[in-house]
Amino acid sequence: MDAIANVARSGAYGCVTAFLAGGANAPRLWPELQQTIGALSEEPDAAPLLLSGIVDDDKRAWLEARGCLVFREPGHAVEAVATLAHAAALEDAREAQASAGTHPRRATQADLLRDVPPAATALSEYEAMRLLADAGVPVAPHGLARDADEAVRIAEDLGYPVVVKLCSRDILHKSDVGGVALNLGDAPAVRDAFGRMAQAVAGMRTDSGNAVEFDGVLVARMVRGWGEVMVGVRRDPVFGLVALAGIGGTAVEIFRQTACGLAPLSREQARAMLRESRAAALCEGHRGHPCVDLDAAARVLASVSQLASELGDRLDTLEINPFIVTAQGLVAADAVVTLRADMPAAP
Repeated sequence: MDAIANVARSGAYGCVTAFLAGGANAPRLWPELQQTIGALSEEPDAAPLLLSGIVDDDKRAWLEARGCLVFREPGHAVEAVATLAHAAALEDAREAQASAGTHPRRATQADLLRDVPPAATALSEYEAMRLLADAGVPVAPHGLARDADEAVRIAEDLGYPVVVKLCSRDILHKSDVGGVALNLGDAPAVRDAFGRMAQAVAGMRTDSGNAVEFDGVLVARMVRGWGEVMVGVRRDPVFGLVALAGIGGTAVEIFRQTACGLAPLSREQARAMLRESRAAALCEGHRGHPCVDLDAAARVLASVSQLASELGDRLDTLEINPFIVTAQGLVAADAVVTLRADMPAAP
């Protein structure tokens, strides 16, 4: 264990991989391993450690909570080292872009989340869509209605048909509680949807026992296209913010055909991810549909990843699913943003 610790602290290596022939479960090895990993996890300059071997689930959880990646197969550990090397190369490229002014910051975390309480663990969909729109991401035309009359006015301004969705930081999976009404074609349908959603929320409680916050409903134009793309950013305990792209809608759960990269992405990296995930095929025209500018789609993905980077340590996940493919390009029809509560704001 001393040799592993010395190599990790030397500053000469980007990561350290240890192959444990007998696994980490041996009674004599585990206490020493705990002591070494625990100490290294407190040292920000120590290289990350990867382990390959048989490890019980509880021990694996303890190790991963301290930033140590654990692999049963040696080959998977080697692949992870290659990924870390690639990530380091991308980070160097990003630093070069930043120094050249090619990735200017649009806003600080404090600016982006100035109206969001420090204890909040999510944004309402209206807040999420506004955040995306301010970052230059195309979103479905929409408005926030706090009563049925306002919902009808917004719907008539947008033009029917419209979508009405429950708006609350406390309810992310709106369809589970009847909080989504699609393809509404007239004022009575909009009024009915508002009433049903307001009534559904009235008796709800959060896990902590507080009343669910009801901001109103989001009224949006019904966007029609011929395909759906999923774009998102998720926080990984080792790699940080990881951008994802793939075929969207319910298909993302079936095919699981996604590509990933470290946020923020360059336009070239975003384009490569769209091709790798096969989402680019939706933009290339099929069955009589026109082609969509793939460079424009890549710019959208890069903008989402840049926004996630600007949100910094406060961001947990940002997901846009679906991004609807239309003749005008990609249009965000739904967005979910979850936050880590009480994180210090980035400068």
